[in-house]
Amino acid sequence: MAKIKIFVFLIAITMLGHLPVNAAVNSFQGGMSTGANYTSNADRTEDDENSEWESTINASLSYTREVATGIFSARYAPTFRYNYDSNNTNLGHRVSLSADKELSDRWSLSIS
Repeated sequence: MAKIKIFVFLIAITMLGHLPVNAAVNSFQGGMSTGANYTSNADRTEDDENSEWESTINASLSYTREVATGIFSARYAPTFRYNYDSNNTNLGHRVSLSADKELSDRWSLSIS
């Protein structure tokens, strides 16, 4: 009885070895940048009589999954701004998602 089970097990492993396997490439990326902006307003218009000094900090994080029949990607990027003259802070968020899927040789589906 044990010999039959081993024989069936070996046949099953042999058959599983020929099943198609979808490999995927997963990647994570991140980044950060800083910057400064100065507006001198030499003309001193009535709308804006003062100069402005502003600093920004940008960050980003993205994930991409690529398989033989498609790609999925997601990205998140927050931005922090500080205006020294008005003592104002601003926090902005950007999120993007996209997916591409090949349905057949002639048909594909893209969502962004």
